[in-house]
Amino acid sequence: MKLALVAAALLCSSGAAVTAALVASRGSPASDAAPSPPAADGALLGCARQSSAQFPGAFDDRRNRVVGPLALVGGATFTDAATARKFGGNKFPLLVRAGHRVTVRARGRARIAYGPLEARRAITFQACSAATSQSSADGPVTFWSGFVETPAPACVMLDVRADDEPAARRLSLDLGRRCAAPEPPPLRGCAERAEAGRPSDTAAVPGQIAVGPFRFAGLADVADRRVLEIGRRGSGYGIKSGVILPAGVRATLAIGRSARSWASLDYAPQLPGVPPRTYDVVRFEACAAEHPAFSHGGRVGPVTGFPGGFVLRRAGCVPLEARVAGRPVARRTIRFGVRRCRSSAQPR
Repeated sequence: MKLALVAAALLCSSGAAVTAALVASRGSPASDAAPSPPAADGALLGCARQSSAQFPGAFDDRRNRVVGPLALVGGATFTDAATARKFGGNKFPLLVRAGHRVTVRARGRARIAYGPLEARRAITFQACSAATSQSSADGPVTFWSGFVETPAPACVMLDVRADDEPAARRLSLDLGRRCAAPEPPPLRGCAERAEAGRPSDTAAVPGQIAVGPFRFAGLADVADRRVLEIGRRGSGYGIKSGVILPAGVRATLAIGRSARSWASLDYAPQLPGVPPRTYDVVRFEACAAEHPAFSHGGRVGPVTGFPGGFVLRRAGCVPLEARVAGRPVARRTIRFGVRRCRSSAQPR
């Protein structure tokens, strides 16, 4: 197996930052949760095959690929073509936050090989519990050492499905050939607005929270755990919070990188016949004030409203970032079911 050939000669030649030496894989107690079945055409890799190392800041490091509870260390750096040809790919430590299950499926001719498993198309990774995890990335994670194989330099695409997500998310690796520019964040435009049957009102209302030009309805109320529980959906939460934006403004809303493994935005327009998706970043474009309204005989007015909300895996503090061209980034941390956050993060 190619993994054995490169273990000593190659450790993330793409420049991935592993801040501690990787320790050889060794057995460990199994996760507290019962193992989940593997992907239909793959295999299951569980807690007993974990390796041990420390990866501080791995889920915030721009050199890594992060999808929900998974981080592929060095995945966002470029592997030169000579390395990809010589070793048939590259080595990428794979981390999954404690208690989560993630299935990774390679597309095209690429294959993945982790732990003792030979190269294959798909592997389901079942992380250890927090108590049995032997690695840390600013919190307990399970770490598996492994390799992504490609027969020739390529932009390698991996589909990643975490826990019970209805749809997989795409992850790309520049293995000897750069991938095309990433798909831009979805756009919520004037045509996808909401109306209340009357001209828009700019007056502030109780429970409203502002982040840059965005004003979120009722978002202050969800700091109360009892209010948050109203939005419980299975093991997580679906929080509805309509947002308004001043007329004519184009702005981008993003979840801060530190919370993207467990929080996402549910503001993207949903297309008929397409499974619903949530995103880390969504673009908004408000209507012009004089744009005709569809729910009454007047105009849209000074603000445009958009339906949507947030999807969370747990209670906690979610940093939001609002960007408008030519203005400083506005940041604010929102409390979901918790009394206080480490940083109040007022807009700037």
